[in-house]
Amino acid sequence: MKLSIIIPTFNSASVLPKALDSIVGQTFTDWEMLIMDGVSTDDTVKIAQSYNDSRIRIYSEPDKGIYDAMNKGIRKAQGEWLYFLGSDDWLLNKDVLSSLFSMEIDQYDVVYGDVEANQLDSMHKGEWSMSSIEYNRCHQAIFYKRKIFKKLGYYDLAYPIWADYDLNLKWFFSTKLKNK
Repeated sequence: MKLSIIIPTFNSASVLPKALDSIVGQTFTDWEMLIMDGVSTDDTVKIAQSYNDSRIRIYSEPDKGIYDAMNKGIRKAQGEWLYFLGSDDWLLNKDVLSSLFSMEIDQYDVVYGDVEANQLDSMHKGEWSMSSIEYNRCHQAIFYKRKIFKKLGYYDLAYPIWADYDLNLKWFFSTKLKNK
């Protein structure tokens, strides 16, 4: 399996279909999707189940927030690469994944790109560098080799809002990991 897509959810029924459609409609098909639901009380799980796709696995159990759900997904993932998508986010077009995996990326541990956001900002575009390090690179822009979590650890639940920034700083400053 090339890619595991982890989607943390909690009462996401109104937004989840757009996220799922953007993945199911990809021209690249070597993926699994893990829906890590925090025991939603709306139709989130029912909507995910309605896709009836063997590549989609749904887990609904209590968690300690988004990063705990993401950590649980990492532990269950089978893919060589991991990608985290918010339940209210989506891939821009049907060729995002095939474009990425048609490039020679296996020599890297972390690969990241740009994110289009509703607000006008440039903090999620271009190469992450020392001059832009003050802005976190959002996890929706990053593909991680699964092995980096063994090297760096998982999302630190001590940071309920910035655990992704903490992890990003670890790989960015690591001399043992290659990113592009």
